[in-house]
Amino acid sequence: VTGGTFVGRNARGERRWETTSLVTEAEPGRVFAWAVQTDGLPGSTWRIEIEPGDSGVLVKHSAQLGPGNSGLTAAIEKYPEDAERIKAGRAEAVREGMEAVLAGLKAAAES
Repeated sequence: VTGGTFVGRNARGERRWETTSLVTEAEPGRVFAWAVQTDGLPGSTWRIEIEPGDSGVLVKHSAQLGPGNSGLTAAIEKYPEDAERIKAGRAEAVREGMEAVLAGLKAAAES
């Protein structure tokens, strides 16, 4: 439900953490979008769109960091000399996470 919140449980290697997200858009079978809240601002915003087509379904998954702070912000502030490596690592983690979500959606749709 748009305006609702949920707790996300995340893992990367041995690291585990939880986030609180605000649902910004929810239209069953079409779109689900949420903003991970950090100090009252979105630290990141995520969106999944589903578009039916003639030969199947197109699923789009996108993410935007900011305007609020995130773990990425804290890491860059702590290690500014490693900013490019930290950003590249975050981009790779986002890509891997998106691929996992899309694989899960595909498996659910095909079962």
